[in-house]
Amino acid sequence: MPEVTVGRPVIDKASSPQATTWPLQLTNKGPVLDIFGFSTQGIPPTWVSFDKLQVHLMPGASEEAHLTVRPTPESRAGSYLFTLRVISFNNVSDRVELSLSVDVPPVGLVTLSVSPSKTELQDSSTAGVTVQLAAPATNNLDLLLGLEASDEEGLGEY
Repeated sequence: MPEVTVGRPVIDKASSPQATTWPLQLTNKGPVLDIFGFSTQGIPPTWVSFDKLQVHLMPGASEEAHLTVRPTPESRAGSYLFTLRVISFNNVSDRVELSLSVDVPPVGLVTLSVSPSKTELQDSSTAGVTVQLAAPATNNLDLLLGLEASDEEGLGEY
């Protein structure tokens, strides 16, 4: 029977996309040599890697492994819950399931530009105004925007 302790996650903000690694302390609580394997459910498999595919442990022995979750660049911003499973190869019904979560931070900025500027409008006889809202292709935000506009004299129709 496996016993699993999950350590504090380490977030690598320098990598792109950001990676989160959890140390996993495994202990064999059974009476015989056992092999333990890992799996996850609830996040795409392409996000997940383990530094060891299997851990072989004598009775009472412990060993550390690491789970790293690295979302793909196109992953939407948000918090994702998932399940980590540690399974005994001697008896597949001997398993530990733990709930974890990983945060995908927002990437990309949204910019709003208005042209011509207020100064240029005062010096021009044209009344045309262009409003541009731009987001980079690597943006992972879901945006719901409401835009309103008015002019100081209340003469414009927007």
